[in-house]
Amino acid sequence: MADFLMAPDDPGMQRYFGKIADFMVSEFGISRAEAVARINEAYKDITFQPYPDIMCHELPEFWGWGLYYGDVPYWDEHADRSQWRVRPAPPRDSVSWTLAPPPDDAGDESGEGLGEGRENERSAGGADHGPDAP
Repeated sequence: MADFLMAPDDPGMQRYFGKIADFMVSEFGISRAEAVARINEAYKDITFQPYPDIMCHELPEFWGWGLYYGDVPYWDEHADRSQWRVRPAPPRDSVSWTLAPPPDDAGDESGEGLGEGRENERSAGGADHGPDAP
């Protein structure tokens, strides 16, 4: 079974979803299982065109920030990130969890305890994460 519920027979889209998950793991300090679950939950009911679907015109970072925080100005180095709140992870009993979470993600069945990565480590003068960032 593919990690991602969407476009299971499209290796290009699977790689693209994987890049979103990789970004979320490295940027927010969450497990790959949680990143995959967040992606699956958000997009499981969407039909994608073969790679490169229109969503691929945005960098994986664009989708990752939205999946984790919602609509935030992540590209603005002066944004007050202390006010950003992490969106809840999908419930543990959701079909979106295609990977088993590691033991250190041990929340209850509702997903409590998840999504509490490094969200408050960034300062208002943090790194540039805009579309042209390396």
